[in-house]
This record gives sequence, C-alpha cells and structure tokens, in this order.
Amino acid sequence: MIRPARLIEAGVIGLIIPLHFTMSAALGAALGNPWVGNTLFQFVGAAVSVLIARGELTGEISGRIRSTPRWLWLGGAISAAGILGTTILIPRIGAGNFQTLFVFAGISSGTVISHFGFLSSPVARINLIRVAGIIIMGIGAALAILGRIPFVD
Repeated sequence: MIRPARLIEAGVIGLIIPLHFTMSAALGAALGNPWVGNTLFQFVGAAVSVLIARGELTGEISGRIRSTPRWLWLGGAISAAGILGTTILIPRIGAGNFQTLFVFAGISSGTVISHFGFLSSPVARINLIRVAGIIIMGIGAALAILGRIPFVD
C-alpha cells in the first residue's frame, strides 16, 4: 500500500517540475543559446547532487556502482536530452502546452512501464478503467491546448 505522504510528495514534485522546466528554458533564452543553458543547468544540478550525496558515498555504494548494469547510466543522458528539449520547446509552444503534453505522455508511458513492471516498477496492470482515464486525459489535454472544442464553432 502506498502511504498518503508519498502521494503528497509526488504531487509537490509535480508542482515543482514545471517551474524547473520553465527556468531551464528561461536560462537558455537569457543566454541566447539553449545548448549552453542546458549544459549550465545540468552542471548546477550535478554539483548540488554531489553535495547532497557526498556523505552517502561509502565503500558499499562504490561496489554497487561498479556492478550496476551500464545501460542504466543512459538515464543521465535521457535526463539531459529531456531538459534540452524543454529548454528549446517551452519558448516555442509555451509552458502550459508543454506541461500538458508532458504530463499526458508521461502518464501514458508510465502506465505501460507499470503494466510490464519495467525497471523494477511495481506492477499495475492496464485495465479498461485505466485506458478510459488515459483517453479522457487525452481529450482534456487536447481541449487545454486548443482552447476550444475542435469542429464546434
């Protein structure tokens, strides 16, 4: 059973991430170069992560680092590419449109990941209710982005 506090924490992170993405985009725009903005943004994030984790780097962790499957480290590259995409897209399509698509796509892909239990995710099988929820969210995302009901004037 998932504790309510964990759900609240996830909600808070959900509130913070749009700010994070928009700040990355603003930094790229302020510098006039999203590539450099993304690099500096990632550097600051990495530096803060090192400061937070420095007390946790024990011999046991070092051994686990060496035995971790190498392909899992691609997550860092995926993160950097995602932030770069954010940095480029938000100034072009807007923070609201970006977040709407980001959340809809994330919920859709997360549902598939959970269905199959990929990467040790707890299994939550796709069922008719979940599919209906995703379809309703897709319709809601389209309405939020278009600002009107398509084909109805």
